[in-house]
Amino acid sequence: MKLHSTIKSLLVPLILAGSIGFGFADEQTDRPAMHEKHTSYKSEVEIKELTVKGATAALDNGDWVFFDLADPAKRTKEDLEEVLAVISQFQDYFKVILGLNFAESRQVGDVLGIPSEGDAPEQVAAHAAKLVQALKIETVVIHPTQFAAAADSNGSAFVMGPYTEHPKITTGAGDHFNAGFCMGRLIGADLEKCLQFGVATSGFYVRNALSPRIEDLEAFLQTI
Repeated sequence: MKLHSTIKSLLVPLILAGSIGFGFADEQTDRPAMHEKHTSYKSEVEIKELTVKGATAALDNGDWVFFDLADPAKRTKEDLEEVLAVISQFQDYFKVILGLNFAESRQVGDVLGIPSEGDAPEQVAAHAAKLVQALKIETVVIHPTQFAAAADSNGSAFVMGPYTEHPKITTGAGDHFNAGFCMGRLIGADLEKCLQFGVATSGFYVRNALSPRIEDLEAFLQTI
C-alpha cells in the first residue's frame, strides 16, 4: 500500500480530555514525536473552562480534533456526562474523533444509555455507530487488543489487527494506534484504511519497541 509523501510533514493537533498535546513528525527520522502538557480533569484549567472558542483559537482553526478520555475508569457518571457534552460541542467547529479502548467504549455506552451488545468485531463496529449518533460527532474509533472498529457519518468498519503473543512492549500501543488512525483521517483515507494505518502503526510498535518510519509502515502494511 503506497502512502502519500505529504504525511511526513503532517502536524497532528490533539486535545485530550486530561492532557493537551501536539504531535509533530520528527524531520530527522520521520518518527512521530509527542510533546504533551498533562492536566487532570480538575486541574487549574478545568475541562469545563476549556471552551470551544478558546480551543479553536489555540488550534489555529484546524479541521480535525482528537479526544482520548485518558482512562476514565474512576470517574463518576456525572464527570463523564459533562466531558462528553463538551466533546460534542467541538463538532460545531471541528470534525471530532473520539478514541476509546474496549473498556472505555462500554463505560461511555453505559453513560449514554447505549450498552455494548458484545465483543465481536461486528458488534463493536455497530456500537461505535450508535455512539457517533448519540454524541453527534464525526468519528468514534474503538481499539480492542485483536482488532479495531470505527464509525463515522458514512458508515462503520472493522479490521483485524496483526496480533502477536510476544510483544516487546505494550505500553503506548494505544497511543500509536491513535496516531496511525489520525494520520489516515488527515490524508483523507476512508474509514477502513484509517483502521489499517492504526493497527499497522501499533503492530509495528509492539513488535519492535520503536515507532515506525514511513517506509517501515509501508512495508509492514504489505504483511497484514
